[in-house]
Amino acid sequence: MARDSELIKNTFLISLAQISAQAVNFLLLPVYTSVLSTEEYGQIDLYATLRSVLTVILFMGIEQSLFRFCVSEKNMQKKKEYFSAGVALAIILFILFSFIFIISSQVYKFQYAILLYAYYFIYGIYYLLIHIARGFEKTGIYALATMSGTVLTTILNIILVVCMRFGVKGVLVSSILAYTLIILCMAVHLPLRATIIYKWEKSRAKEMLSYSLPLVLNNVMSWVAISSDRLIIVAILGNSMNGIYSLANKFYTILVVMTTGFTLAWAETAVKVVQQPGHKVYYRKIICMSMDVYFLIISGMITVLPFFFEHVINPAYASAYYHIPIIIYAAFWYTASSVIGYILLAHKKSGEMGIGTLLVAITNLVVHVALIGKIGLFAASVSTLVSYVGLFAFRFYFMYRCEKITFPFVKAFIQLCIYLALCVCYYRKGYVSLIIETCIYLLCITSSVKIYWEELCGLWKGIQRKVKRERWE
Repeated sequence: MARDSELIKNTFLISLAQISAQAVNFLLLPVYTSVLSTEEYGQIDLYATLRSVLTVILFMGIEQSLFRFCVSEKNMQKKKEYFSAGVALAIILFILFSFIFIISSQVYKFQYAILLYAYYFIYGIYYLLIHIARGFEKTGIYALATMSGTVLTTILNIILVVCMRFGVKGVLVSSILAYTLIILCMAVHLPLRATIIYKWEKSRAKEMLSYSLPLVLNNVMSWVAISSDRLIIVAILGNSMNGIYSLANKFYTILVVMTTGFTLAWAETAVKVVQQPGHKVYYRKIICMSMDVYFLIISGMITVLPFFFEHVINPAYASAYYHIPIIIYAAFWYTASSVIGYILLAHKKSGEMGIGTLLVAITNLVVHVALIGKIGLFAASVSTLVSYVGLFAFRFYFMYRCEKITFPFVKAFIQLCIYLALCVCYYRKGYVSLIIETCIYLLCITSSVKIYWEELCGLWKGIQRKVKRERWE
C-alpha cells in the first residue's frame, strides 16, 4: 500500500507540473500569434524542436542513467560514484557541444547564434538538474521547477514579446533568464556538493554509458517515427492533408500528456520495487490497472468528441474526424508500452528498448509507404497503430523473458470489442448514437469501480492515516 501511495503522490505532482505547462502554452497561443509573424513563429517552433533533439543527442542518455542508478542504489558511497561519473560525462559532452556549435556558427553564419548557444546551453543544464532531482527522489523539486520554469518564461515573454515587441529575440532571452533563475534555485536546494566526489570512477562511467547509449537510439527513433509520417504526407499528399492529420494527432497528444505524469512516476517506482518480494504480482497489477485507466480515458474521448467536433472545429477540418479513433487507439498502445518499457529499464534492458523502437520506426515507415497509394491519409494513422501495437508486443515479450508475467488477453479482447462498439456509434453520429455511447461508457466506469473498489478503499484509508499522522507530528 505504501508503494501505491508513493506512486499516486508522485503521479499527482508530475501531472500537475506537466499539465499546467501545457495548459499555459495552449492558452497563450492566441497572444503569441497576434504579435508574432508566421515566419517568427515558425522560427521559434523550429528552435524548440531542435532543442528536443539536441538534448537527446547532447547528453547521450546520461540524464536517464543518473536517474536509474541513483534511485536504485542504496549504498551512499556508490551513489556518489555514479553521480560524480554522470556529472563528469555531462561536462565533457557540454564542452564537445560548445566546440561543435562554435564551429557550425562560424561556417553557416546562422541568425541569433549567441542567443541560441545560451538558450541550448542553459536549457541543457536545467534538463540535467531536473533529472538529478528525480534521481535524488525530490519529486516536489522536480514539479516545482517545471511549473516555475513555465510561469517565469510566460511572464518574461509577455514583457519582452507582447509589451516590448522583441520578437524571436524576446522569446530566447525569456527562456534564458527563466531557466537560469530556476537553475540557481535548484542548485541551492539539491545536495549537489555533498554528493560529488572529485575523483570519479571510470568503471562507473562505462557502466552508465552502456546503459544510456541504447536509449539515445530509442529516443531518436521515437522522434523519427513521429516525424516520418508528416514528411511522407507532405511529400505525397501535400500540406493541406498534413494539416488535417496534425489536427487529428492533437488528440493523440492529449492522451500522452494526460498519462505522462503517471509514466514518469512509475519509472521511479518500477526501479525501487524490482528487488522487493512480490514485485512480479505488483508489476502485473499496475499493467492491468494502467490499461484499464487508459481505456477509460480513450473511451471517454470517443464519447464526447462527436459533440465537440461539431460545435468547435472548423468544417474545413471535418475529414480529420474519421482518423481520430484510429490515432487514439494507437496512443492507447503507446502509453501501455511505456509502462512496460520502464519495467525493462528497471532491469537495465535499455538495449532491448532501443532495438524495439528502431523496429517500430522501420515498421511505421514501411506500412505507411506501402498503403498511402491505396488508402491515402488513412495510411498514416493505420501505420501508427500497427507500429505501436508491435512496440507493445515486442516490449511485453522481453518483459516476459525477465519476469514471466502473463498478458491479460481476455481483458484486452473485451476492451477491443467495447471500443469497436463505441467507434460504430462515433461514425454513425446522431443523438441516438450519442446516448448509446454514453450508456456504454457509464457501464465501463461502473464495472471498473466495482473491480477496483477494494483498492480504492484501501488507498483512501491509507491517505487518511497519513494525513492524521502528519497532523499529530
